[in-house]
Amino acid sequence: MKLKKINPKLQEALIEIGLVEANPLQEETFSTLKSGADCVIIAPEKSGKSTTIVLNVIQQLVAEGEESQEP
Repeated sequence: MKLKKINPKLQEALIEIGLVEANPLQEETFSTLKSGADCVIIAPEKSGKSTTIVLNVIQQLVAEGEESQEP
């Protein structure tokens, strides 16, 4: 699945480092985390749990930065 549920600027940076697609766990989790809901991710090792959480935190920081720059 393409990285379509994240900030376009973050998506560009991820594509530059070779992370072009998200797995189904990540796609589903992005929506839940973006909504602000609590989320428990239970999945096997190497399934992308940590990447999902870190990307969500970075996405929130990018959004806050963009909001603070608005006049």
